[in-house]
Amino acid sequence: LHASVVIGRAIQFHATVYGINVLGHLKTPIWADHLIGLLTGGEAFHDHHHSQPTSALHRPRKGVWNRIVDYNGTILLAMEKIGWVRNLRIAPQFA
Repeated sequence: LHASVVIGRAIQFHATVYGINVLGHLKTPIWADHLIGLLTGGEAFHDHHHSQPTSALHRPRKGVWNRIVDYNGTILLAMEKIGWVRNLRIAPQFA
């Protein structure tokens, strides 16, 4: 039973990662990007990964909507503020 759960989780993880990768490279309407961004923590804005691969944020730092859609980046910013993360890299256009 345990092995089937582990294998199932691994399959789910890889399907999600590859699905996000495919959707992030398609030309989709902006509403679809925002919807996928809400579901994936900002990973829908994957195109920024190619121009700034070391940036912790997928959306600009300013703007409430950007922080809501890119909540992975928001969590990283909060962790930096309380001292759990150091030397967080943010792309110049997002600073």
